[in-house]
Amino acid sequence: MSITSLALQYLTVAALRGATLAGDAVQPGAIDALDVDVARMAKPLISVFIGEDERKISGKELIGGEHRVEVLIQTFLPAEVDILVDGVPLRTNSREGAADLVMGVMRRQIDRVLSAGDSPAANLWRILVAEVEASSTTPFLFQITDQVRVSANETSFLCRMQIDEPSFGAPVLSDFWQLVIDVLAAEPECSPIAVWIKAEIVAPENLPSWRIHQADLGLSAEARDGIGIGPLSVPEPASDELPLVSGGTMDTGNEVWTEE
Repeated sequence: MSITSLALQYLTVAALRGATLAGDAVQPGAIDALDVDVARMAKPLISVFIGEDERKISGKELIGGEHRVEVLIQTFLPAEVDILVDGVPLRTNSREGAADLVMGVMRRQIDRVLSAGDSPAANLWRILVAEVEASSTTPFLFQITDQVRVSANETSFLCRMQIDEPSFGAPVLSDFWQLVIDVLAAEPECSPIAVWIKAEIVAPENLPSWRIHQADLGLSAEARDGIGIGPLSVPEPASDELPLVSGGTMDTGNEVWTEE
C-alpha cells in the first residue's frame, strides 16, 4: 500500500468518527469473519479499507504518474437496535425493512462528511482527492454466529488522487504531509500510523538532494551523470597511459638541452 492510499484510509476513518449513526465505532481494516467481536457488532459499525490501488507509470518513475485508489466503506447494522435519528428514537428490525432506511441515512451521512465535512480530517481528504470518479453500494448479509446475521452495505469510492506520493528521504515534510501527521496523531487509534508515515517519508535520513531527484526520476547512475545530477564521477587513469619520465635530452637543431 502506498503512503497516499494509507493516508486516505485513515483520514476517512478520522473524518467519519462521530459523524454518523455509528458514532465512534469506525475502524480501519476489514472485519474478519473468522474472528468477530460479537459485543462490538451489537451496535452500528463502520470499517474502512483500501481496494484497488493503481498508478500509471511513465518510464521508471515508480512513485509518479496518475494515481487512483479505491476506498471501501462497509457499514454493519444489527438485526435489532434502538438508535436516535434527529432526536427521534427508531428501532431497526431487518424483518420490518427499517434496516434499509437506516442504511440509507448512514450512506447519506458518509457522503455529507466526505463532500462537505468541516473537520480537519475531512478537509485534508478533499485536498488529497482530486475527484471521485465512481461510487457504488452493494448490500450483503454478514454472519456473526451460526444463527445470527446482520445487514451490511459495502460502498466503493474510486478516487483520483491529487497529491503525489512523497519523495524518498525528504529532509523537511511538506505542509500537507505535516498536517496529515498532526491530524492522525490526535486520534489514539491512528497515532501509530502517523509515526510510521513520517518515518517512511524521511527515510533514509540525510539523503543528498541529488539522490532524492535521482530516485524521483528513476535514473541509473549513468543516466544521472549524463544529465548532470549529482557529483561528477572522475574516471581513473587508464592503465595504458604513458608513464612520467624524469630526465631526458632534447635536440632542437641548434642546441642540445639535457635535464637530469
